[in-house]
Amino acid sequence: MLSVDVKQIEESAAALVEKIKTTLVNQSGLLSSTYPPSEHNLLADFDDYVPFLLYFNEVDFVHSQIEVSSKFTYQGLVPQGRLILSYRNDEYLGALLAYYRHTNEPFVYESITRGLKGIRNLLIRKGFLCSYHDIKRGKTPLIASPRAGSLLEVLLQTGDISPGMP
Repeated sequence: MLSVDVKQIEESAAALVEKIKTTLVNQSGLLSSTYPPSEHNLLADFDDYVPFLLYFNEVDFVHSQIEVSSKFTYQGLVPQGRLILSYRNDEYLGALLAYYRHTNEPFVYESITRGLKGIRNLLIRKGFLCSYHDIKRGKTPLIASPRAGSLLEVLLQTGDISPGMP
């Protein structure tokens, strides 16, 4: 029978979380997508690591990531260069939603609402969720992508906290 040393696993996880917090944060204060840290951040993958950090009770660290992240959003959404890509914002909004459900902090509710309004204003045209919005041109082509389904999933998950979408 396989024996599991739970204490060793917990210690290893704590060391990993500490390493993430101390060696992977860039000068802007966000987790970097590269090592050594650069200005390339992980906001488009936010929902991949926020639940992990919350599991280890890193509420203050996640709170700081959310506060700093708001400086890098456009109408509550995370741009990829000059584009707001619908399918890349599911992770950001999903992470905000996970944190809000964990803490009920009003500032996160406001961030979620800002993102939902950004979706309505920038990505929805003629009743369709479009693939992207070009910030520089101020245009949202009427182009849909199956990849936008991931954002639809997150929109459905917000229904209980924001009925009818603002």
